[in-house]
Amino acid sequence: MEINKLISTIIVAIVMGIVVFLFVMPKYRELSLLQSVLAQRQAEYDSESAYNEKIAEMIRGMDSKKDAVDKINSALPADVNFSPLVYFFQKETAEAGLNLKSITFTKVSSPAVGQSVKNISFNLLLSGGYQSLKDLLLTLDLSARLFEVNSISFRSAPKPAAATSETPIYDFQLEVVTHTY
Repeated sequence: MEINKLISTIIVAIVMGIVVFLFVMPKYRELSLLQSVLAQRQAEYDSESAYNEKIAEMIRGMDSKKDAVDKINSALPADVNFSPLVYFFQKETAEAGLNLKSITFTKVSSPAVGQSVKNISFNLLLSGGYQSLKDLLLTLDLSARLFEVNSISFRSAPKPAAATSETPIYDFQLEVVTHTY
């Protein structure tokens, strides 16, 4: 029996076509789909990697500016804590040459609508010379913490019986406002 070469070639080609169509084409489509998923995941990974690198760079920048951030945090502290304020005023009035007689906290205001900053008002009763008061006001102005002096009232202390050449002593009352959030 002789096999016709043409018919056998056609049969082999048809069988090969069926094999390719049934077995190779589904795998090829699956491979194409997996390649597109891989490309999408690689793009996501690259974008997340770039995002993480930006965050790491920002953290390094913040670490290099830690002193400035600490100054900002001390200028506008997060909590209402009176003891650091009392200590600050005791220290600064003594350095300025004033006698701190009393500190009276008058109010802690609620933040305005849409804002988170609270105002803390208090009165300082001081005694000392005029130059000492100027030194204290300069210290408050140069302080990292934000202080506003709303009013200053003063009266002279009673004169001693013997006239002295010392600078006159005054009683000062300062109304000061500071802020917290």
